[in-house]
Amino acid sequence: MGKIKEIAGATDSKDLAKRFAENKVKEVKGDGSKQATMNGRILPITDFKKVIEHDKIYLGTLQSLQANLSLYERLLAQKLTPIKNDDDKRYKRAKEFVEWDEVKIKLYDVRGMIETHNKLINDKLFHFENIAKKQFDKECEEMKDGEFEKVFETASSIANNLVELNLSEDCKTIKSEIKDELYWYSQLEDEHKNDMEYKLYLFKAIRRLSNAFNDKLEQNKA
Repeated sequence: MGKIKEIAGATDSKDLAKRFAENKVKEVKGDGSKQATMNGRILPITDFKKVIEHDKIYLGTLQSLQANLSLYERLLAQKLTPIKNDDDKRYKRAKEFVEWDEVKIKLYDVRGMIETHNKLINDKLFHFENIAKKQFDKECEEMKDGEFEKVFETASSIANNLVELNLSEDCKTIKSEIKDELYWYSQLEDEHKNDMEYKLYLFKAIRRLSNAFNDKLEQNKA
């Protein structure tokens, strides 16, 4: 239980839920042409701390419920233990004995939920630190030394090429997908355009699509 108390420590602040609500990200919305934009969407790396805060709020609520159930169970025990071996009194107060048992069952259930949720938080923390963050940092390295700008320029060149008469249907489809990727990035708020996670989303997509477009062009020439 030590680890649970350690994690739950961050939930002691009464304004934690309020702060999480204020930082809550928005849903992905479309613009007037019904094209999706990415402003305010949940990002696995950037928003990880917000997600964990939310998990801690839930864990803290479970712990509060556990404490209240434990207190209530003790109160019922004090009233009913002295008469639990008296069949006549048990019969007259059967509902209270049923309630006592139900509270004990619920208490066991909540304890199990606390252990499960605590493990979930620890698993998320482990995965973030040892897998997700390392993979993110590795992929960000690929955008350095002007590589992002190079890939962006290539994709923009494909998207802005007005000569489509000789393009195959496959190439036209890929070109349309490139335009969609460049569009959502163009609609980002200025503060997000330099965010590494947004840039990585774009970089991976347009690099893949640009390579696929050029491969199809070469195939069509053969």
